[in-house]
Amino acid sequence: MISTIFFIFYYEFDLIIAVTFFSIQDVAYFALAFTFLNFFRSLLVIIFAPYLPLLNVRLGEGKMDDVRDIVRNQLEVAIPLFIITVVILSAHMDTIVLYWVGRNYMLSAEIISILLLGVMYVGYTNVGTHYITTMQQYKQIVIGGLLPFLSYFSIFGLLMLIRPELGILNLAYAKMSGGLVASLTCLYFLFVAKMLDLSLILRTLLFSIFGILAIATMPSFIDLYFIQEGPSTNRLIALVVFIGLVIFIALVLSLLIFRSSRSLLIRLISILPRSTVFRR
Repeated sequence: MISTIFFIFYYEFDLIIAVTFFSIQDVAYFALAFTFLNFFRSLLVIIFAPYLPLLNVRLGEGKMDDVRDIVRNQLEVAIPLFIITVVILSAHMDTIVLYWVGRNYMLSAEIISILLLGVMYVGYTNVGTHYITTMQQYKQIVIGGLLPFLSYFSIFGLLMLIRPELGILNLAYAKMSGGLVASLTCLYFLFVAKMLDLSLILRTLLFSIFGILAIATMPSFIDLYFIQEGPSTNRLIALVVFIGLVIFIALVLSLLIFRSSRSLLIRLISILPRSTVFRR
């Protein structure tokens, strides 16, 4: 019960806080970013939700090795997937927002980019949450809800005291910190439970370093200065599809780097033809 309260306060009170401390215009900027983040979270549910019943089934059968393999395989894909996604989207968020709602909401692009950094390691958050829920580790569930909650509100209060000129960006930075704390907490839970080893953590650090360098140096596919048009559904769809293809190609290439993820990719490719054959 108490963990549910922490989750509600952390995930659902952003706009209430925004209305309390900031102007209506700032709330509009944050609401747009919040809409994008909720859409991103919905995609996460679609990706990770099927694994929770699978974990429950394997645990009920007493197959802990299978549970460990499921956790490991999810992380093998999730670690590079979300780091790559955050990097690519952050580099092109100005253009996405331009085609989505126009130049008047460019501050929303900055807010979204900050919020995206908070979900860079969300693979750990989702996999770790599923694991401690399956294992009924109630203490870890409460801690997993408490720490992001404390980080979110304490960082927001601190930033409002020392950097009030940042305005609505303070709320975005606080939300980002809460997301990172949640991910690191779940990483710790999985490591202590021996569901992941040091190699995956080192791999996360490696992808993170390349991701940070990419965010700092990678140019957008389309130079914003040469774009004069306002919102355009067709251009937005084309850009999103193109970005999706880039993310997919980058993910496949990243999986080919390490032996374990390369083996997983080969197994997935071998399964696809059988799963797409229609029997008469």
